[in-house]
Amino acid sequence: MKWRRIVAWVVIVSFLVLSVGGLFAQSVVKDLENVKKPAFGKLYFSKKDSSLNIWKGKWVALRQAQGDIPTVEPVLEEVPLGFWELPDRVLVAKLLDGKYHLMQTDRNRSYYVPRGKNLLNDSRTKVTGGLVTGELVTGNSDVGGLATPATFKDAFMTAKGFLKNAQGEWVLRQAQDPIVVVPPVLPPVADKIKIPVGLIMWDNWTRDYWNDPNPKYDYLINHISRNRYAATVWGQKYNLVPFYGRYHAPELVKIRTNVKYSPELGRNTFDEIEKYVEVAYDKTAADTEREVKYYRDAGFDFLCFNYYNTDSYLSETRQHFVAMQNKLGMKMTVKVQNKRSSAEIDHIAQLMTQDYWFRIDGKAVLYMNEGDFEDLPKYREALRAKGGGEIYVVYYGFRGYPGVWTDYLAKRNDAISAYNTSVGGISTQDEQIAKEVSDRESWMQQFGHTHVQLIPVIGLGMENLDKRTDLPTGSSEPVGIITAATIGQIDKKLSLVSGFVKKYPTKVPAVLVNSGNEINESGETVVPKRLRDGRIDTSVVDTFGRWLE
Repeated sequence: MKWRRIVAWVVIVSFLVLSVGGLFAQSVVKDLENVKKPAFGKLYFSKKDSSLNIWKGKWVALRQAQGDIPTVEPVLEEVPLGFWELPDRVLVAKLLDGKYHLMQTDRNRSYYVPRGKNLLNDSRTKVTGGLVTGELVTGNSDVGGLATPATFKDAFMTAKGFLKNAQGEWVLRQAQDPIVVVPPVLPPVADKIKIPVGLIMWDNWTRDYWNDPNPKYDYLINHISRNRYAATVWGQKYNLVPFYGRYHAPELVKIRTNVKYSPELGRNTFDEIEKYVEVAYDKTAADTEREVKYYRDAGFDFLCFNYYNTDSYLSETRQHFVAMQNKLGMKMTVKVQNKRSSAEIDHIAQLMTQDYWFRIDGKAVLYMNEGDFEDLPKYREALRAKGGGEIYVVYYGFRGYPGVWTDYLAKRNDAISAYNTSVGGISTQDEQIAKEVSDRESWMQQFGHTHVQLIPVIGLGMENLDKRTDLPTGSSEPVGIITAATIGQIDKKLSLVSGFVKKYPTKVPAVLVNSGNEINESGETVVPKRLRDGRIDTSVVDTFGRWLE
C-alpha cells in the first residue's frame, strides 16, 4: 500500500497535511497575471489554463491526480490529490465550509473520512519519497488511526446529508440509513380516468454504444453518454436512474458536444470530451418487458415512442416492445420526427397494421410534428396499400396547443396535442399546473365546437439537466427550468385532468403524459427508479395507478 502520484504531495504537504484548517476557499480569476496582491496560502483557480494555484512568494500549481482518479464535478468542489493502490482509497481536498478539508474517500465516493495530522500515523499508510515527516504528530483513535482533526466539525457533513457510521466514516444518508419516505396522505379518488392514457417514450435509457471499441456510426448515440453523465452529476438531487440501471465505479466515457450539421460534409460534426460516469443502463429485452408490466399494472394503455430511425440505438425500447410475444394488452404508436425515407414510412405503415397499434375511432393513431405533414399522403398511401384503413392524425405542437383553424384545415388533423403546454415563461410546478388548466380550457372554448379533438398532455417538469440550449420556447431564448412535480402535485394534475375529461366527454379521446423515460429534459419520469441502496422507488407510477382504470 503505497501512495501514487507523489508529485502532488511534494508541493502541498506543508499546508495540506499539517492542518486541515490551513486550507482556504479558492478565488476564480481569468488569468493569474491579473492578480495584483495574491494572498499567501490562498488558492486561485485560473480560467486561462484551468489550473489550481497557491501563492507562496511565487505561484505554485497544484497538480491534480491524473489517470483513473475521477474528478467530481464541478472541479473546484473537490480536488483529487493522490491514492493508495490497495485498498482503494483516494485523498482529496474537499470544499465544505468555504475552506478545503483533507478527506479520504474511494473512487465511488461512497464514504469520506477527515484526515489531518493523523495521515502518516495510520498503520495502513505507506508513503515514499519527498515528504518531511519529522514535524508530523498524530492523535490515534480506535478506528485504525482515522482520528478526526480538531478543526473539523461534524455539521459540515450533516448539512450535506451525510451520517457517520460505526467505523467513523461519513456516508450518504440513503446508503447508511435509508430514509423511509412517507408518501403524502392523498385524498380519495373521486372519478378515475376511464379513457386511454399513454406515455411518451424518448428511449434515452439504453446501452451506451459509443463506448464500445468499434461503435456503429449513429450521432444520436451521443445522448446516451450525456444521460449517464447527467445521472451521475444530478443523482444526489434527482431520482434519475431507472430500475434496471446500476451504479458502478466511475469509468471514462466520450461525450459529443456542440453537434452541428455540416452541409459540406453531409453529416453532423461535433467536439468530443471525456467525462467520468458512475451509472449504466444496458437495457435488455427482459427489462423492457418488466417496464411495460409496471405501466400496464398502473393502468396505462399505450406507449407513444419518439421515432428516430428504423434501427437507431435510441429505438431499443420500441424494438424490444415490437418483439415481445406477450404485450400485456399494451398498445403503441409513434411520433414521427423530421422527414422519413420511403423505407421508414413503409416500416411504420406495416407496424400500424398490427393489432397492438393504438387506435381511436377504429383509425391507426399517428403523431406528427409541425414539419412532417407534407409526408402525410405517403403514410396514407402506404397504409391503404397494406389494407390498414385510415390514419387518425394527431397534430403534435412544440409551443403549446396550436391555435389557428386554417392551420388545422391545412394539416387535416383529427386531434391536436402538445409537447409541453408551458415551456418558457414559468418556473414552478404550481405555475405549470395553472397553465395546463388554462390552456386546455382556452382551446376548448375556441375550438370545442369543431370536429377536432384534444389530447391533453400532463407535464411532469422541465429541469433541463444538461443545460441544453436547443429546446424551443416560442422565441430565440433557450428553455428555462420548470421544477419537477412532487407526488402531491402529480396527484393534483390527475385530479384536474379527470374533471376535464368528465366535463368534455366527447372531445377528449385520450391523455398523454410527458414522460415515461425522459432524463435530459423532464424533471420527473414515471418509470420506477433504482436508489443507491438498491431499493426500487415506484412512487410515481403508483400515483398514476390511483387514477387510471
